[in-house]
Amino acid sequence: MLGKPDGIIASGIGEPETPYFCLHEYKKDADPSGDPTAQCLAAMLVAQVKNEDNVPIYGVTVTGENWRFLVLEGKNYDISSSYSVGSKDIYDIFRILKKLKGIVNERINNSL
Repeated sequence: MLGKPDGIIASGIGEPETPYFCLHEYKKDADPSGDPTAQCLAAMLVAQVKNEDNVPIYGVTVTGENWRFLVLEGKNYDISSSYSVGSKDIYDIFRILKKLKGIVNERINNSL
């Protein structure tokens, strides 16, 4: 399995260690070079295999001003509807990112 995310949140210095917290795939508004959701899911699958801990993996894709949030748990995944930063959706994006921050902090505290 291959997947190269634009960014990840993980423990480790220099090299990411498990657990992987969030994967992100960014595409310009009109970039025909690939499907960011499929690329993000591929990277999430790699993180899931490396983690070997059955903890959900979270991801986000950004295409232009549209954001989608993903979660992978076991063999099941879910993809949110699209949120636009150019509208009142920005508040929902902030709320979701704040929730993700809480999940990340909880996992960090549990791994110490």
